[in-house]
Amino acid sequence: MKTLPPKSLYHFRHKKDQQWDIKRGLHIKLSLMDGGLLNFQLVKEKELHRVLNYQQALDWALDLISRAGAKIVPITRPQSREFFRSDRGYRIYTVELGSPQSSHKIVCEAGTHGGEARAHFYTSVYSILGLTQSGELREKILDSAHFSFLLANDPDGFETETRAYADMSGTEMRTPPVVRLQHIPQVFNWDDINLVHGRALEEAKPERIRAIQQHYTRRFGPPTLYLSLHETVMPGSHLFYRNAGIMIIVHDYFPSYLREHLSRLIYPLSWKERLSRWVTKILPARDSVYIEDYLRGYPLYEELKIIRQYLEHLGLRTYEDKFLRVLQEIPRPYPEDMIPISRSIFIPSPFYVDSGIVLAPDYYVNNFGSKARTIETFSQSLSERVIQGMAFLDASFRVETDVGREALLK
Repeated sequence: MKTLPPKSLYHFRHKKDQQWDIKRGLHIKLSLMDGGLLNFQLVKEKELHRVLNYQQALDWALDLISRAGAKIVPITRPQSREFFRSDRGYRIYTVELGSPQSSHKIVCEAGTHGGEARAHFYTSVYSILGLTQSGELREKILDSAHFSFLLANDPDGFETETRAYADMSGTEMRTPPVVRLQHIPQVFNWDDINLVHGRALEEAKPERIRAIQQHYTRRFGPPTLYLSLHETVMPGSHLFYRNAGIMIIVHDYFPSYLREHLSRLIYPLSWKERLSRWVTKILPARDSVYIEDYLRGYPLYEELKIIRQYLEHLGLRTYEDKFLRVLQEIPRPYPEDMIPISRSIFIPSPFYVDSGIVLAPDYYVNNFGSKARTIETFSQSLSERVIQGMAFLDASFRVETDVGREALLK
C-alpha cells in the first residue's frame, strides 16, 4: 500500500470549497491511491461539482453502477411489491454487492438529511464502483459479506436541499437545515427524520421510513452492521468547523448504570487532565477515572481505534480535541448529545437513552442486535469529504471481515 505523509492533504490553502484548479496542483494527493479495496482514483473533481437535480444525479449513478455489474434494487411500498415513490415521484434505490448467502449483512446509508451536502451520495457511488473492480482483496471481501448501499434516503430532500421532519401522524415536512435538532421539535412538535425511525407506532412513521425499514429487515437482512453517513454543513458551521475532520459515533447502548458511569469519567482535554492521566498510568493508585482507560479492551471501541488509525495512516484529518475544548467553555442549556471516549470517537449520551431517542442506526441495534456507526464530516472541500467517507467505509469493511482485518493489520 502506498503510504503518504500525514499532512499530504493540507499543504495548501483553500479559497472556496468549489474552487479547485487541478492545473495549479490544488488536488488531493490521496486520490492517486488505490489501497486494494476502495479506489480513490475514481473520485473526479469535475463530477463532484456539477449541479444536478436528483433525477440527473440518479441517472448518472445508475448508469455507472449498472455497467459495473452491481445489482440495483428499488425500495417497495410496505406489504406490497409496488415501487415506493416520493411526493415528487422519485424512487429510492439500493445497490447490492457481494454474497447473499453470507451472514455478514452490511448496510451503508447516505442522504438521511437532504439538506446536508451531497458528498456521501458520491461516497456511495464511488465505493460501489471500487468494490466492483478486479483485485484479490475485493474478491475475498465480496465473497465474505453482502453489501447494500442506500444512495439517498430522502430523494425529495436531495432535490430541494431541505431537511425532513415528521409529526405523530407520519406526515412529513421539509425546511432548510437548522443548527440543532431541537429547534423544530421544541417549537412545532415535529421530529427530525433521523429520530422518526425509532418511533414505537408504525403509523407515526412516514411510509418512506417504513418501506426502508421493511426492506432492510425482511428483504436484505437484518443487517449485522449499519453505517450511516452524515455531514455538518448547516449555515454558519463553516465558521467553527472549518477543516474539523471526521467524527465517528458508535451506537452501543450500554446498560444504564454503565452509561451513567461513563458520563462521570473524565475525557482529558486540559493539560492538567492530560498530565494527571499520565501520572495515573505510571502510578496506578486508584481505579481508572478516564473513559479511554475504562474501555480499553472493549471490542467495539478497539475496532474504532483501528478505523481511526487507518484514516490517519491515509493522511486524513480526524476530529480534533480543540473543537471540544471550545465547546466546553460555552454554557450548554441542554444535555450533552454525545460523550467523547477518545479523540474523534464518541458514543450517544445517557440523555439519548433516558429520553428514548432512537436514531436510524439504533433501530437496528435495539431490534436486531446490529452493530452501528455514524460518521459526521464537516466544512472541508467536497473532495475531502467524499474521500473521508470512502476511507471510513474502506476501514469498516476490512474490520468487519476476517480477511479484511488481516489485510488492515499487516
